[in-house]
Amino acid sequence: GGTDPGGGTGSTISADQYEPDGGFGEATVFEIGTSQTHSMPAGDEDYILFTLDGPYDVVVETSGGSGDTKLWLYTENYTELGYDDDGADVSLFSRISMPLTAGSYYAKVTGYSTTTEIGTYTISVTATPPLADAPTNLVATLSGEDVVLTWDASEGAVSYNVYYGNYSGSYNPTTAAAEGLPPLNVAEPTQTLTGLTTGSTYYFTVRSVGADGLESYAAIETSAQIPLQTDIY
Repeated sequence: GGTDPGGGTGSTISADQYEPDGGFGEATVFEIGTSQTHSMPAGDEDYILFTLDGPYDVVVETSGGSGDTKLWLYTENYTELGYDDDGADVSLFSRISMPLTAGSYYAKVTGYSTTTEIGTYTISVTATPPLADAPTNLVATLSGEDVVLTWDASEGAVSYNVYYGNYSGSYNPTTAAAEGLPPLNVAEPTQTLTGLTTGSTYYFTVRSVGADGLESYAAIETSAQIPLQTDIY
């Protein structure tokens, strides 16, 4: 919330405990892994400042019972890194997710417009250590009605999890390959899939698995269309 709500003349929304926080120089220092509850009088802007001690996958998110926010992410030099309006799981709230390196970052929250007022909303910042690099050069090659997947071996991998499905980014196939439902765990950087539905397009990705059991990021997705059976007559 704001002590000077700008266009919010006559606002009934009270300023919150973090005011003044209406600019980079007034940003509230934020502890990673916690959340803060703010108010948003009309015309208000709320800034937070958080610091990373290394590379992390970071999620900055707003939420609340009702309201409509916009969210920006900036470097410590005020360069904009990201923007979101309605990307959060909670309708009309905001979410930015991206990998960040060590350093300090600002997040700015506003209402959807200068007349938007929000009684209370919550902003949270979570940071998780990055996963291992994704396997590279994933290729799907047709061998008759079978698909042969190959990719480059990943350093430190003890096995690989192969994913496939009928829709891009969704690995829950309508009909499973003879080898089973995903993920298929294999020791070597190759996997042949048989018994897929002819005439259908399948999408594939793979993740390496480390000695700690954690998966890597997903390889760049590839796809293949299973050819229809040829009538020998």
